Amino acid sequence: MSKGRPWYKHYPGDFLNGVIGLDYELRGCYFTVIDMMYDRGGPIPNDPKWIGASAHCSARRPAQLITRLIDIGKLFETPAGLSQMRVEIELAKQHKATEKLAENAQKSTRKRIENLATLLKVNNLSDAERTHRARVQIPQERKKEEVEPLARLDGERVSAETMPPSQGSRESANGKAEDIAVSPALAAKYTRPAVRH
Repeated sequence: MSKGRPWYKHYPGDFLNGVIGLDYELRGCYFTVIDMMYDRGGPIPNDPKWIGASAHCSARRPAQLITRLIDIGKLFETPAGLSQMRVEIELAKQHKATEKLAENAQKSTRKRIENLATLLKVNNLSDAERTHRARVQIPQERKKEEVEPLARLDGERVSAETMPPSQGSRESANGKAEDIAVSPALAAKYTRPAVRH
């Protein structure tokens, strides 16, 4: 059962340079042992029978190959079992990155909880406090600027009386028609050209 990660960084150039001079059988055993270390997340038991079972061979041949790999310095024994220097380094990096991710997740969770607590505190304020904190500026009624009515294309002045409601006037709150400023471009847009018969 895998305790390690489902994948690991493999550097083909480093591996090929590291196994120069090893025959295919020794390379195969070395690669299998490294994969088993990554799969377990650390050192593996120095059990040739178990290692041989994963390679579908007897325990005698893996025992010989592991001894040779230890002799040439590719593997070493620890109290926890067989290990390899590059595997130890990469697993330490992965462990450190995982701890950093967990720390960042905890910080993010704490911040979200603080924000939620602040929001709940604001929502539980009394009506007087809420009104005080959430005052909305109500814009004052703007004074109507005195604007000269614009001239239409035919020379007439545009006013509430001379232009239809949809084009140049609006009703005020007291029901009276008011003049509104209409730009020359807008006036030209709504002025119909004379139709010649």
